[in-house]
Amino acid sequence: MAFPRSKKNRPQTAAPAGETERYRTLLEINNALIANLTRDALFRAIAEAVRRVVPFDRTAVFLHDPGRDVLRLFTLESSLPTSYFVLGLEMPAKDSHVGRVFREQRLLLRGDLGTQREFPMEERAYGDGVRSYVIVPLVVHGRNIGTVAVASVNPHQYSESDAAFFQEVATSLGMDVISENALVDRLRGGDTVALEALMERHASRVFRVARDITRTDADAEEVVQDVFLTIARKIDRFEGRAALSTWIYRVTTNAALIKRRGKRAQLEVSLEEHLPTFKEDGHRDGERSYLLADWSHNPEAELLDGEARAVLSRAIEGLPETYRAVLVLRDVEELSNEETAEILGESVASIKSRVHRARMALREGLTRHWAVPRP
Repeated sequence: MAFPRSKKNRPQTAAPAGETERYRTLLEINNALIANLTRDALFRAIAEAVRRVVPFDRTAVFLHDPGRDVLRLFTLESSLPTSYFVLGLEMPAKDSHVGRVFREQRLLLRGDLGTQREFPMEERAYGDGVRSYVIVPLVVHGRNIGTVAVASVNPHQYSESDAAFFQEVATSLGMDVISENALVDRLRGGDTVALEALMERHASRVFRVARDITRTDADAEEVVQDVFLTIARKIDRFEGRAALSTWIYRVTTNAALIKRRGKRAQLEVSLEEHLPTFKEDGHRDGERSYLLADWSHNPEAELLDGEARAVLSRAIEGLPETYRAVLVLRDVEELSNEETAEILGESVASIKSRVHRARMALREGLTRHWAVPRP
């Protein structure tokens, strides 16, 4: 998530130092592109790099849907509460500030929304707390594909220099969008080399998610094969409304859960057995040693190795499949609540509740383990 930074805390550096930091940021973004990250992970890496130079409270990428002539919110990093600015939001290409940037292929810099609101969506942004923003076009090889924006709760946060730098970032990002879209188009045309390229990008990630859900290497390897056969067979169903990586996560999670269901009767018990219990007065129930256990003082190496690691592994394996899947996506893959909800087809509120309970269950398992007196 993005963290608000006031204008007074914004780095004030001399021009040479500022240019050095911007160059370093562009180099970091280029390295992220080379690393073949998932689209979601790539956007987060870029956002973190950009934040050091161009502070923001909200950043978003809109991609154009030519069939409906709308700009769809494709990825988002935000610390602002909102009732509408969520993934999938569509803005008209003709009657919105985002649409103007897309049509004219020219950046838009708003210094103070308190006095410069023109479009209905700017009114809503102002209601969310946005006071200034810059939106730049996403143009690659002359092809106009969308827009990228950063916004701040501080008025006059961005300068023309910031906008020019952000345009450079958008150009780098656009190259990756075009690259992955080209692979999808080639796969739709039956190009097996494109499938191999997608496997090279995503196979290790697919295996990791499948292994964490199924808990065996053999099952995970079968899931990897199933996933890429499904992608090749059903690529025409991919509409591009979300990132390709999100769709691959969804296919992987479903395949791993199906593989797991044949074994869950033997391996899983109710989540309630893993959760702490409480008395009517609100105090912790159970053995007194559970109240006194403090495994947080154990060295990190001890927690990540040997017996504790085995305890954690058993606790994860014992979770019901839906809890295990959400824990893997949130805490292992480090996806956001919104991304996890999109993958599992559930509400963000449901995801938040489930991951909280899963974490409580894991903590309880470690508490019971460390409560046992050591020889």
